[in-house]
Amino acid sequence: MAELDRSKRARPAPALAPLDDAEIEAKSQTYAAAQPFPHVVLRPAIDDDELRAARREAVHELRADYKETDLFKVYQVPQDLGTIERAAPDLAQKAPALLRVRDALYAPRTRALVEKVTGCGAIDPDKMDLSANVYAKGGHLLCHDDVIGSRLVSFVLYLVDEDWGEPDGGAFELYAKGDDGEPEPRPCARLYCAWNS
Repeated sequence: MAELDRSKRARPAPALAPLDDAEIEAKSQTYAAAQPFPHVVLRPAIDDDELRAARREAVHELRADYKETDLFKVYQVPQDLGTIERAAPDLAQKAPALLRVRDALYAPRTRALVEKVTGCGAIDPDKMDLSANVYAKGGHLLCHDDVIGSRLVSFVLYLVDEDWGEPDGGAFELYAKGDDGEPEPRPCARLYCAWNS
């Protein structure tokens, strides 16, 4: 099955938009200086045409189940996209562009870029995971610290409509810690979601 999967994805994985040494250094400085926690935005992240194809596949081929807890209200794709060829081979066959984007995110070149920008140390490709979520109107993921086991870096790749803007919502909000160690009641920074960022 692996050979069939690879042949269907025959085109090489799209690379993250290339950055020269000066751009990497600028992103690294932005990351280190960002408040209240280190963060940076890469835009554009992936080739637009490839990402459009991946978005079409995600919308038309993936099934997302409604999940609600005290932390989130979201539609979540049940398969880890990192292992989808083994977990759901029939579904993987229907999403070659999505898997090419995944492969680009998992690629050694991408890991090296993230390692340089963040200074996080070596990223183990066997400890990477990738999920897909849909936030409908009223959907949310509440404030949390994202500290999970040995996680070095978290990322979000937005597949929103290309004309999505600030009024459409979906901001990624960052909260500073108060003196008591708890998050402040209001965000101190907002990253507005935008296509391919």
